[in-house]
Amino acid sequence: MSAGIIDSAILQCAKPRRYVIAGDAMESLRQYVKTSLTDKIDVKSVKDVVTPIFTHIRDNNEKLENNKITDPVVKQAIKEMQQLNTNQPSAFTLSHRNAVQVINAFDVPQFKYNMERKVFERSIKDDKNSTIFAEGRQKNEVLRDRYLLLKQIMLRNEKFNPLRQDSFTITAIEALTGTSSLKIIMGMIVQREVGKFYLEDLTAAVQVDLSEADTNKIGLLTEGSIVIANGIFNSDDRIYKVSAIVLCEPEPREISIKTINQGRNDRLDLFGVRNNNISLDSEATKNQEEFTKDSCFFVTLSDVWLDQPSVLERLRSLFRYFVEDKHKEQSQTLDRWPCAIVLIGSFVSKPMHTHSFGENGDQSMYKKRFNELAEMLLKEFPLLVDDDSPEKIAPMFVFVPGPNDPCPGPPLVYPRPPISTMFYKSFQEKIPNSIFISNPCRVRIYNSEIVLFRDDLQQKMHRNTVLDQKLASNPLSEHVTNTLIYNSHLTPLPISIQPIYWSHDHAMRLYPTPNVLVLAENNERYENEQNSCKCFNPGSFHVDSRFVICRPLVGDVKYVVAELGQEE
Repeated sequence: MSAGIIDSAILQCAKPRRYVIAGDAMESLRQYVKTSLTDKIDVKSVKDVVTPIFTHIRDNNEKLENNKITDPVVKQAIKEMQQLNTNQPSAFTLSHRNAVQVINAFDVPQFKYNMERKVFERSIKDDKNSTIFAEGRQKNEVLRDRYLLLKQIMLRNEKFNPLRQDSFTITAIEALTGTSSLKIIMGMIVQREVGKFYLEDLTAAVQVDLSEADTNKIGLLTEGSIVIANGIFNSDDRIYKVSAIVLCEPEPREISIKTINQGRNDRLDLFGVRNNNISLDSEATKNQEEFTKDSCFFVTLSDVWLDQPSVLERLRSLFRYFVEDKHKEQSQTLDRWPCAIVLIGSFVSKPMHTHSFGENGDQSMYKKRFNELAEMLLKEFPLLVDDDSPEKIAPMFVFVPGPNDPCPGPPLVYPRPPISTMFYKSFQEKIPNSIFISNPCRVRIYNSEIVLFRDDLQQKMHRNTVLDQKLASNPLSEHVTNTLIYNSHLTPLPISIQPIYWSHDHAMRLYPTPNVLVLAENNERYENEQNSCKCFNPGSFHVDSRFVICRPLVGDVKYVVAELGQEE
């Protein structure tokens, strides 16, 4: 009797997906269901077991021949799911609150937008071959994927909706030949020759004349940015004279999520690897999220120069601020402990010479600084250290490298791997509730998505603008954050200016727009909001002792001076 119920439920799950199940694959599914269900077997319980398998197969197989599911496909899916259900510190680490997930940039799954099917598809081939040393083809695919990501957003924009009478049409660049009227094109700004700029899409490239171009003064028009331009093509000199040029308008996060998951039975996650043991979409988790939205917070600080004694004193003041509950004097709603304390580098004031050995060499001194921090936590602030006691909910310490820190690979290429293990192994043994992560990295707190990035973006972006923009009265920092959000990318610059590991460019994306974007720079602190994303720079901790208390579920940011224990 149970065999008939199992087969019926499996076929019911397969039917809407149009899967054809081979005989040996059906037998493997039967056996898996029987071992998974020890209680009463009914259609619903079987579906609950089988549906995740079919979902995993769909997301991890680019093509199934004739939609046929074979036995090897089923066994591979079950094996991969079981691996995901085990602890994977390389992919994520959870705090005691079990709602905090720290995601390494090199573990972010790659999805590509299929323009024909109008869906995001998992790029299994690139995921499995995603090494730092990528294939040559992937360089071109980086630019193609950046373009398609923004193109699908623009085609949903009401201004380009073909069903509206007053909508506009984006013309392919190769179709400009023979035209003499105003045409709107979408392309990436490239400089093919010194002083000569082009707009390039997937069909062709055209030289542009920007001498009389007007703009809406939102963001910076940099090389590598993808823009919408309006102008006239001159067939004689084959130059497109631009009358107006703007960045591509972003869409609300809610629309992006709805579009990504349209026609799917489950939620597609572009942000990073979810913890399968915890359902962030369950009713219980949502209730907990609603209950704690005003109290849940994390702390972030940048340029924590551990080689300066004054910085260790300031860290001591910071830890004391929470141990003595001074933060609750400012706001009674906050939890006793932050769910995470994010320390962003550089962790030394000067670039490290990795070949400097000996007792007083750079390598030894770097390890020594972290050991001093560990000893301070253990001796003076044991409540902040996790010893697996059930009554203690210590925060997760997250370390993001800066430009002076010793990471594998060249220092100017993103994403940067975490600090080399040899430098923090001793620290992590003493402080088990710590994780050393990539730059950039991602943090999910409940369903709030946070991106953290250490780079001096304002100087770099302003230096590579292609138009002498008369910026509005808004500060440069606001134009920079606009540029990033509008391009859905952390570094919308040519690869020649900002090198990227080609096979990991997707980890630099800002799509869907995150809830919080932390841009740690060696500049004055700032905060602003773009496309409902709270953006801020915590400033340099070694300069003024400032750190940030952020409540991500409500988008609230407060700057605190550690030594004074006062909010600003």
